Amino acid sequence: MRFLSCSMIYLFLVLQLQTLLVSSENIINGSIPVGESLTASESQQFSSSWRSPSGDFAFGFRKIQPNHGFTLSIWFDKIPDKTIVWHAQAVNTTTGLVPEGSKVTLTPDRGLVITDPRGQQHWISSLPPGSGSVSRGLITDAGNFRLLSKDSGEDLWLSFDHPTDTLLPTQSIEIGSNLSSRLTETSFKKGRFRLHLGDDGDLKLLVLNSKSLAETDVYFSYYESGTTEPNPGTRLVFNQSGYMYVLRSDNATRFGIKENVPTYIAAPFYISTGSEEALGNVACGFNSICILGDDQRPKCQCPEKFSLMDPSDEYGDCKPDFEMQTCGPENNKTENVHVNVYELMRVDRTNWPYGDYQRYKNYDEDTCRNACLSDCFCAAVVYGNDRVCWLKRFPLSFGQRAPNGNHDDRRDSYTLIKVLKGVVDVPVTRYRGRNSGWVFTYRELVVATGDFMDELGRGGFGIVYKGFITISGGDEVAVAVKKLDRVAQENEKEFKNEVRVIGQIHHKNLVRLIGFSNEGHSRLIVYEFIPHGTLADFLFRRPRPSWEDRKRIAVGIARGILYLHEDCKEQIIHCDIKPQNILLDASYNPRISDFGLAKLLMMNQTHTLTNIRGTKGYVAPEWFRNSPITSKVDVYSYGVMLLEIVCCKKAVDLDESVILIDWAYDCFRDRRLEDLIEDDLEAIEDMEMVERYVKIGIWCIQEESGLRPNMRNITQMLEGVTQVRDPPNPCPYSVLSCDEYLSCGPV
Repeated sequence: MRFLSCSMIYLFLVLQLQTLLVSSENIINGSIPVGESLTASESQQFSSSWRSPSGDFAFGFRKIQPNHGFTLSIWFDKIPDKTIVWHAQAVNTTTGLVPEGSKVTLTPDRGLVITDPRGQQHWISSLPPGSGSVSRGLITDAGNFRLLSKDSGEDLWLSFDHPTDTLLPTQSIEIGSNLSSRLTETSFKKGRFRLHLGDDGDLKLLVLNSKSLAETDVYFSYYESGTTEPNPGTRLVFNQSGYMYVLRSDNATRFGIKENVPTYIAAPFYISTGSEEALGNVACGFNSICILGDDQRPKCQCPEKFSLMDPSDEYGDCKPDFEMQTCGPENNKTENVHVNVYELMRVDRTNWPYGDYQRYKNYDEDTCRNACLSDCFCAAVVYGNDRVCWLKRFPLSFGQRAPNGNHDDRRDSYTLIKVLKGVVDVPVTRYRGRNSGWVFTYRELVVATGDFMDELGRGGFGIVYKGFITISGGDEVAVAVKKLDRVAQENEKEFKNEVRVIGQIHHKNLVRLIGFSNEGHSRLIVYEFIPHGTLADFLFRRPRPSWEDRKRIAVGIARGILYLHEDCKEQIIHCDIKPQNILLDASYNPRISDFGLAKLLMMNQTHTLTNIRGTKGYVAPEWFRNSPITSKVDVYSYGVMLLEIVCCKKAVDLDESVILIDWAYDCFRDRRLEDLIEDDLEAIEDMEMVERYVKIGIWCIQEESGLRPNMRNITQMLEGVTQVRDPPNPCPYSVLSCDEYLSCGPV
């Protein structure tokens, strides 16, 4: 006899290859009269049972060690370990088991009923309403327990219709049904794995994706058969020959499961036909590492400084033996703050394939380490030969350790797990004033932002968090704290100087800098908090914002860029003008953010011909050529954004297959400007100004930078002081098309 076993995770798919024929004599011999009962007894658990005619299967109570409880079960009775293939789930106990002395009785009106020695009911076979009385029970040589109707002799209830963790030959799963693994070998509660045939006919191998099994079940799939429309699956069949397939709706087409399960998926079961062939190794719990043993079975191991949540469950979750880092607010009312200091512990040849929330390319190991240590969400990073840094949240899903000598690039990686190094007391100091901005300690900004908990947005230079600082008089003011992630660590003096220069710049259309911090590896800049979000959020919504507001915002942005280019002591080229970097204040006036950061990021360069800055769709052509970078790159970006302001459409809209600069010029050339604004009635009534703004935008995006106006000319044209001539084709003779500019490089 051979069978499919998944005892490692308690999901069994049992294959009995010998022919099991059911004859009329066997049915008579295997029947159980109404009124018969069995009692749970450790001394009589195998002798006190109802057996199938051939004796292959038995029905009765089984003692589950090391618990002091029993489960009503069907098991293979002729093999030494007497493998359980079905069990009744007791509903009034924590383990799903019942005490010794419990009884199962075959009743005419309720079928099988389990009661404990005090008479409390723990389980009942659910009969269809109005189905009539039970005449007898029957345990068949296929391992199916049947309850037969007294009137018609038809089945009122079948154990095959209520599978638990096992499929037997000739058994099938209908749409909406599933198998669930046991929680542990000695606990018959539902575990984390499920095999489910959905309402759409798709068979899925699922794993529970919740922090504890007490939570609402949330599953994600390791494997999907893809048996959906137009010919969906209707039934999962495990036939007598051991072949498993999904029967499709035409009742003729079959989708074979065994040969179609990819070997690379983490399928949580084992196929056994004498020697065991592993399909996957996800038997382990959260924060645990799965290792394939010499016997090709998965073994689970907690990382150093972690231990099993339940010491009796070697396949369960691992918990940290220390206080995990959190992103909650700190108590800053005392003179000293207890600060947990974390370090990264290396675990070789190990990967956590799920739970990524951030990925960084072309990072060295030190930069990858710092990215995790400075991020309160990060529980671990995975780093490999491809120089990709994967940040993982807590809890870690499950780890997979490659065998020794495995040099597969996908698995020749290691994990750095964040663990507690120690606790130090840090004095809470107030920030010190400077004429050009405040200097903060890193700890003060941790307190101000609640450990960087409230994220406002992300950009090319870093992540922005909301915080609160106390000013003179004790009042709190809101601030935005940007954590920079690409500033060279060794340039501390240059960083201070440049930030102080930015701190001296004041204009009503620029976001005001409040201060900065440059302790250790951290580089942070503190800005005033701007309440109404980004221009992108404002512009690309429906219904469109008013035409008057859009015109006012376009002029305000132009004035802010003009100030950076011409009115500052030292010219500042922004290099990343886009709607996401334009904020709207309480009166919806535009405020340019991130100005000066491009210079900080390029301060090591001797010239400005390399290292493309900016965002795809807004990048000037000279970035891709051996051409000097001047303030005209900001003019180009502004032109793209001006067209977005007119049309309320994104520069690159993949959903609508629109490249805005091409479309805008085509509409201008063909005198179809109304297509750009569609049903915007307010703009339609001001077509003269719409045309003016479109022409200005096209002048700004000229491929030849010398043809672009400067920001002073642009401001005058927007305000009507200067006439606007018809612009030429912005890309008349480019080697690269305008479309190609939008797709060049990782900008």
